This record gives sequence, structure tokens and C-alpha cells, in this order.
Amino acid sequence: MRFSPRFSDAADWRRRFRLVAGVALVAAGVFGTVRSVRAALSQRLYHETKHGFFVGTPSLEVLPLSLARNAALDRAIASTDPAVRAAALAEALETAREGARRCQRAEPGCPDNYYFPALAAQLQLDALLNVRDAATASDLKRTALFFAKKAVRLNPYEELIRRTYVDALLANGEVDEALAFWEPVVDREYWFPDNHDVYARILLRKGARKDGEPFLARAADERVLVSDPALRKRLANLAAILAED
Repeated sequence: MRFSPRFSDAADWRRRFRLVAGVALVAAGVFGTVRSVRAALSQRLYHETKHGFFVGTPSLEVLPLSLARNAALDRAIASTDPAVRAAALAEALETAREGARRCQRAEPGCPDNYYFPALAAQLQLDALLNVRDAATASDLKRTALFFAKKAVRLNPYEELIRRTYVDALLANGEVDEALAFWEPVVDREYWFPDNHDVYARILLRKGARKDGEPFLARAADERVLVSDPALRKRLANLAAILAED
């Protein structure tokens, strides 16, 4: 008669549990490894965009996109050749579009990096300074607001993100939305002078519209709280004009 070992129910359950747990741990390890690699690649793309990696030759790979844009603009200013100027301005505009593409590529791997959409939005806003074509400008404004909204949803308390969001709103003519967003910021952080700078500029934009004189008066009241000397002087002149009326 052959001997056949028999396991108790408890021993058999422990063996099955260890097998299932082992498989689960291996699966979790594979998932974690894949996710960490994707996050690392996304972060690398963000730092490449913001800080630059000094390898390779094309300017969009060697330089941070903001510096690549400035370098292209410098070439446009220095050149008297219309073709060279046009090519340099086109390259400067391409940095904004490249920033948007990189942000979109990085999002699946690191969706919580709120700095990347803020950077992408800022690149679009910077590009507006050198664009005269209405269709291109409109596209840049929409793209800036798209990324700014994404950033502020992830972190509505980061100063850079909040300002970028307001800048994008104002660029798109959404002054009421900018005012509604910023008023709670001023109420919550009243002691911070830079918040009053932004608030005063929004009020000035609001006051430039029809029936906007009450907002101009509110802007003038901010003159003792703002930190920008040029803005303070402008608000002081505005207060003097309003006092004469």
C-alpha cells in the first residue's frame, strides 16, 4: 500500500492563502513599478520643460522652453532679414505649443503635478505678447485658460497657480470671473500686499467697462495697500481724478 500524505483543512487553507497573497503581492509590485516608471518619465518631462536638459542639439531639447522662446525672440529682434525674423517668431510660438503637448503627454503618468499645467498656461500667455494674428491669439488664450483651470482645480491655494488662472481669465475677457475668484483670496489673505496688486488690476479692468466707476473707486482705495510703486502711483492719480469729480 502506497503512503499518500493528507493535509488538514487548516494547513490546506494556509497554503492557498499564501499562494493568493503571493500572487497579489507580485501583481501589486508590477503595478507599482509600472506606475512609478510612468511618474518618473512624466516628472522628467516637466523638469525638461521648465529647467532644460543640456544634452542634444535642438533648442527645444537643450533649453527650458521659456529660455528657448526668449532666445528665438532675441534672434528676431537682432535680425534685419524678414525671413529670419519670421522663422524666429514662429519658433518662439512653437515653444508654447510644445509646452502644451508635453503637459498633455505627462498627465497620465503624474496627474497630480499641478505645476505642469500652470507652466503650460504661462507659456501660452507669454506667447500672446508677440502674436498679432487674431486666430492664433484666440487659440493661445483658450489653451491658457484650459491649462490654468486644470492647475487651479488641483491646487487652488498655490500663489503662482492662482495668478496664472487670473491672468488667463483676464486674457479671455472674463473679468467678472476673475473678480469673483480673487475677492475671497484677498479676504482670506488680506495682509499679503501682492494680493492687493492683483485685486487692484482686476478692479481697473472692471472699471474700464460701462458703468464701472464704482469699481474704479474701489481700485483707488487699494493704493495704500499695493506693493508695486508704478501701480500705486497710477491709483493715486486715479483717486485724485475721482476726487475732482
